[in-house]
Amino acid sequence: MSQTPHTPLHRWLLLAAVGLVLGATGAQAGSLDAPAAPSSTGSALYTLDDLYQRLENGTAGAKRSGGFSEPASGPSAGTMHTLDDIMNKMPAVDAAGASAADVASGKTFWGLTETGWGPQTGTATSGAAPCNCNSGTIWNAANGGTRWCDNGNGTVTDLLGATVDGKTKGRCLVWLKDAGWGGQKPWRASSGNDDAHTRAGLLKSGEAGLSDGSVEGDWRLPTLSELRALTTNPEQILRGSPGPFSGVRSDRYWSSTSVAADPSLAWTVQTNIVVAMGKSFSGDYVWPVRGGQ
Repeated sequence: MSQTPHTPLHRWLLLAAVGLVLGATGAQAGSLDAPAAPSSTGSALYTLDDLYQRLENGTAGAKRSGGFSEPASGPSAGTMHTLDDIMNKMPAVDAAGASAADVASGKTFWGLTETGWGPQTGTATSGAAPCNCNSGTIWNAANGGTRWCDNGNGTVTDLLGATVDGKTKGRCLVWLKDAGWGGQKPWRASSGNDDAHTRAGLLKSGEAGLSDGSVEGDWRLPTLSELRALTTNPEQILRGSPGPFSGVRSDRYWSSTSVAADPSLAWTVQTNIVVAMGKSFSGDYVWPVRGGQ
């Protein structure tokens, strides 16, 4: 079989092509230079075990203090953690995670919700409605009512919660008394900020009949579990039995919970029926809440 001889021109073109590929790869990978010589402290890096322990128990980790030196012998057993080990320790999105309104003002925490991910600072104040009815009125107490407290300031506190999927949900949650105030909004606007999350987050004392001292950022959308608890006995809230609330609709209300199998959808609750809806749909209602346990 005959072969085409590699002339100087062929070799030059081949080397040029290789150089272009390597150059492009290097640009995408960042600098290939070491931060310092191995003998320098500046070349020290955190180990995978440092990253793992930081996630496991908050250990700060420490880089080596001197130059790099080869180990005298190889390890006899595993001494490091894999990337899978580290990933398994990473926090994950949790629709039931705390919001700033759930955490005492000035206290820092790591937000786990889709719309409040990362380092956060609490905003809850000592003036927030307590989980008792010392300053309010138990709704329907004459007929044995014990769950709902009308705080007399435009809010209603769920004193008991309800069992959802085997767990108590909604206890101590503070609901806006006017269930129709939020109107109909898309879950998340495709442009701008005229959506359910923004509508709830901008609510504050002086609006919607509120005189509770709340500020912007205190209110949020309820999670799916919290909405389900609202419409679950004892003393469930439905369109035909609104309890201490006003303006309760027979239509769907948005939860803050996305559908895990399809992030373009979010869960809604219509009376006590759970329905998945596209997040851009603008026909579902907003019912803000704050606090809770």
